[in-house]
Amino acid sequence: MVMSATATQKPPSDLDAERGLLASVLVDPDILTRIGDLDTEVFYDPVNQDIFVAMLAAREAGQDVDEISVAENLKEAGRLEAVGGFPGLNQLAGTVETSAKANWFADQVRDSWKRRRLLDTSVRLAELARNGAEPEEIELLLEQTKSIRDPSKNLPPIYIGNEGLPATWEELKQQQPPALIPGMLHERSKAILGAPAKVGKTFYSLGLAHALAKGGSWLGTDLEPRKVLVADLELHEHELNSRLWHISAQGGKPDLPQNLVRMPLRRFPEHRGRVKLMSTLKAVTEQQGGFDLIILDCLYRFLDGLDENATADMSELGKWLDTLVEATQSAVLVVHHFGKGSPGQREQIDRFRGSSTLAGEFDALMTLIPHETEDHYILETTLRSFAKPPPKVLHFDFPRFKLTDEEPTPKKPGAPAKVSDDKILQGVPVGRENAVTAKDLATALGVSKRRVQERLVAMNGIETEKIGQTCYFFR
Repeated sequence: MVMSATATQKPPSDLDAERGLLASVLVDPDILTRIGDLDTEVFYDPVNQDIFVAMLAAREAGQDVDEISVAENLKEAGRLEAVGGFPGLNQLAGTVETSAKANWFADQVRDSWKRRRLLDTSVRLAELARNGAEPEEIELLLEQTKSIRDPSKNLPPIYIGNEGLPATWEELKQQQPPALIPGMLHERSKAILGAPAKVGKTFYSLGLAHALAKGGSWLGTDLEPRKVLVADLELHEHELNSRLWHISAQGGKPDLPQNLVRMPLRRFPEHRGRVKLMSTLKAVTEQQGGFDLIILDCLYRFLDGLDENATADMSELGKWLDTLVEATQSAVLVVHHFGKGSPGQREQIDRFRGSSTLAGEFDALMTLIPHETEDHYILETTLRSFAKPPPKVLHFDFPRFKLTDEEPTPKKPGAPAKVSDDKILQGVPVGRENAVTAKDLATALGVSKRRVQERLVAMNGIETEKIGQTCYFFR
């Protein structure tokens, strides 16, 4: 078998130009402004990507962009050794004496990136053609190459001075898109939901889908009925049906609103490719007359070769999601996993698995972390367009999450979860003849006698009887 050139040759790159450009920035940091159209992904060498990200971080933090600030940002990201440490940065800085060739370096880096993009596109087009892809998939991919070949044909709107600005404050407010979830998410925006494994991310997202489609109160927020699509790439179809059945059940029968549409994709692996998934979501949106929210569960199922730890790849995924929002005119909620470790000990943006660039792509971050009480979780939300709300404590009472008035105290790493009042109450027998001691109940529940005794005394509806020195409890 004869292999194609694309399969055997190294992708186009100009590593000398990449290093020359980075060295020029160290000589004259203002170059970062002049090359503002360049993104991390234009660099082929991952080391050069790391250095460029550190330079941007230094500038955003108001630091001087020099070897010291870049080294500090690389160290904070755990990437300093990967670039050769401080000696490696010193060596880079000595690559050029002036920044005179900075624009030429930038052009070379940009051109190499364009050739890589076009090469990748040609390979994907060949694969689609061989695999009998639908014409719209190929057309979508061809459309995406236009901005690579001639960016001037795909320029965004440009406004000068007051051009395009509303004349009054009232007109400005009218320009703001309506809220899909009041106080949390606008229409045609992006949100991400994350939690540790087995916490109930899917139950939370399906509960939101059901509440939004039906309208009414949801975790203290009043919702207007909207049309929702659940595209589930993770669960078997019967599992998805089971969860929605239980969430919606009224009087022993399911009661799903007509404007909640579900699309189980687990047994259709071809839809895990982003081009095909985009085409499918656009087609379903057109067929069903549009959606207000599309829920994608779960992110790792449609990475399609992207590395969730790579900044450039997560930036690419963000662009794909932006394209999906524009193509469907719908808001998007992506369900994702947490990384390893104790989530309550980390900043919210760092809880999601993979590069922190991913979280920055979204307008709303929602995370669930374990509360100190069993089956309770703390919902934290960070928003781009709304004020940050206080954390909420939710109780997962199968199959729904319910709002509580507990204090948002996270579970300490390694500590056993406290048993909830409901569970203690369920353990208290009915009738004086069945009364139990706090010690017996604590042993049965696997918690401390002190915890059980404190809660029993505070509860309503608990009867006590003291025999000798021993106190018995019953209902």
